[in-house]
Amino acid sequence: MTWDKPLIDIERNRDSSAPEGTHVPPDVMRRVIIDVVLERESQDRKWGVQDHGPSKWGMILQEEVGEVAKAWLEDDIDGYRAELVQVAAVAIATIECFDRHRAGQETEPLLAAIAAERG
Repeated sequence: MTWDKPLIDIERNRDSSAPEGTHVPPDVMRRVIIDVVLERESQDRKWGVQDHGPSKWGMILQEEVGEVAKAWLEDDIDGYRAELVQVAAVAIATIECFDRHRAGQETEPLLAAIAAERG
């Protein structure tokens, strides 16, 4: 993936009513977004497209949040950031799964997972 053009025009879409000094610099936001997208691509290469119900996604997300806390408690600043990127990527994967099924694509796996979770 090339990032010659920004995914969104961060400057143009800024909320001009926000107090001065509260904006994230566009280069910082862009770096974060790129890192999250790269992590999502890595996850798909590693595990393929994942279809889980809400409870399973919640457990995966909580596990990642636990790794953020562990890195923080161990003063692992680089690990802390890396785990935060993973949390964001898992959250996006969860939304992607939800939206795929909501759009009527691949509905059976999600419906089966939800039914299994509800027992």
